[in-house]
Amino acid sequence: MSKTAKNTPADEASPATDSMQQVRELLFGEYQRTVDASLEQAFSRLEALRDETGQAALGLENRLLDQLQRLDKDTGSQIRSLTEELRAELQSVKSALDQRIDDLQTLMQSEHQRMTQETQAQLDRLESAKTSRIQLAGLMRQLADSLDAPEG
Repeated sequence: MSKTAKNTPADEASPATDSMQQVRELLFGEYQRTVDASLEQAFSRLEALRDETGQAALGLENRLLDQLQRLDKDTGSQIRSLTEELRAELQSVKSALDQRIDDLQTLMQSEHQRMTQETQAQLDRLESAKTSRIQLAGLMRQLADSLDAPEG
């Protein structure tokens, strides 16, 4: 016998292991390959779905940003428009108030002047009435003197 033909326990286990592997391969190999292929296909679909979902989310995010920018622009335009309208309205109200104030000042000045003139006229009448009383008092004295004087 030669040294190469001699079988050791490790060499004997190797052919048995190979035959077990072959039996396993025959029994479960096709199923394992089918399961592996199914899992690989599921992972591929999952990855594709993840990519599609990411793209859809990115698209939605971009649409949302566009809408927000448009709304911001529209809102800004509306705010500017309302601000201009408010400014114009306030200017109109201010002009009306200024005119009303001017009218009231004119009215107050004319009333003041009228009251001053009326007061002066009443003072003048009182002064003339006072003079008339003096004259009346003089006439009364003359009358009294004439009554006191002997007839004669």
